[in-house]
Amino acid sequence: MGVYKMVNDNVQAAERSAGPDTDARQADILAKQPRILPLTGVQAAAAIVENTRCLRNDILGDDGPALELSEVPEIIPTLMRPPDLWNRVCDLSIQLQARGVLAPRDRQLAAARLAWLCQAPYVWAEQVKHGKNVGLTSEDSERITTIAYFQNALRLRLPAGSIGLRAR
Repeated sequence: MGVYKMVNDNVQAAERSAGPDTDARQADILAKQPRILPLTGVQAAAAIVENTRCLRNDILGDDGPALELSEVPEIIPTLMRPPDLWNRVCDLSIQLQARGVLAPRDRQLAAARLAWLCQAPYVWAEQVKHGKNVGLTSEDSERITTIAYFQNALRLRLPAGSIGLRAR
């Protein structure tokens, strides 16, 4: 029960900090230059397209069509700058998306909730977009921002006295 209380306390703290300041946080993020610049150039473009194709193939289990650079998510060239980071992101993505035990809809609920709690506007938007591919609605995306909906959607066990129990 101690772990559940600790998790619940952390979620409650994140809820308080993820509230009305979200717009201010996004404005602050968008007003600054990226800390890590993306790879650029013709050689980098070819590597970006090929690495993204390989990652998609590993996740989807097929050898899909070639991608255009415009189809590659804009975060990929940034993640590829440090090769060790890119390799670890690929390994984690393949494990969670191709071999994970959660159903795709539940996986997207969890990923979107985490992005919301981290106050990460880019990641939040990406998870909402990907969520629509697995059946999440705009209403689901709105409800993810509240603790009760998220815990109920994933059928998480709530400890006695949980804020989620009071919200039902």
